[in-house]
Amino acid sequence: MNRIEGEAKPYLTPMIAGESVALNLTAQVAVARWLALKVMVVEHTDQELAVTTLEDRIAFMERGQIPPYYRIYVGGHRSKSDMGYLRHSATASLDLTGPVPPLNGMRRNVQQVSFLAGRMFSHVNAARIDGFDIEDRVKIPFVHDYMRLWPMQRFTFNFPEGMLIGDGELQAMSNSWQALRQSPHMAWGGELPE
Repeated sequence: MNRIEGEAKPYLTPMIAGESVALNLTAQVAVARWLALKVMVVEHTDQELAVTTLEDRIAFMERGQIPPYYRIYVGGHRSKSDMGYLRHSATASLDLTGPVPPLNGMRRNVQQVSFLAGRMFSHVNAARIDGFDIEDRVKIPFVHDYMRLWPMQRFTFNFPEGMLIGDGELQAMSNSWQALRQSPHMAWGGELPE
């Protein structure tokens, strides 16, 4: 953990202060790993609500491998708040008539984690469902098109990329899973798998 903190700190310090930073490939990996670490630590405060599997946590610890189902976004914001945190965790299946999706011994397979740290916002979508990404169903163009840090999209990621987002956009991003879940095109039912 200390190594990940140390590698990310030179980039995170100015980002949290709201300063412009050009992240090369090495810096993008360092910041993405730091954010992935924070998600794993926070989600495992309650094992019943965790989404990241033991195998993926071991791969992260041993090789720094970010789980393949993590989508990490980072950007600047203009909210009056400097700190904030919101997490949603759920169990979902693309086929309600078929078997329960593979949960790898866990009870949840979808989560969103959003937090503010100074002038930086971070958002992670994680869905362990083959062929499903939250951002394919609920698209927030200015975030999903310009602020995705992981998987990497470009050689240089400029922070803050695009516009600074406000409270409305922060709320839409943080609650996009809830919006998708409440959509008339989604069906829900049955007990949470054991």
